[in-house]
Amino acid sequence: MQFQAGFAAEEITVYVKKQTEGCGDESRWSKVEEIEAEDDHEVQSFPLSVDDATTALKIVFNETTDFYGRVIIYQLQVWGNELGER
Repeated sequence: MQFQAGFAAEEITVYVKKQTEGCGDESRWSKVEEIEAEDDHEVQSFPLSVDDATTALKIVFNETTDFYGRVIIYQLQVWGNELGER
């Protein structure tokens, strides 16, 4: 992830979407990691430990370096392993 310096997230929470057993397409968000980022322009990496397969990530910027809460992201890459059909 790469932020614009001065408009970076300081505290980030990452959630994964987990499918729940039962009827319908019910799912819930499960917290994976709480991350502290640096307020600079360099690309930052945050390894995540996700045990189960997921189809979605939710990234929440809890605290930012900007007084008004603005965050500017120049680059966001999510790397993982693709699972085949079951």
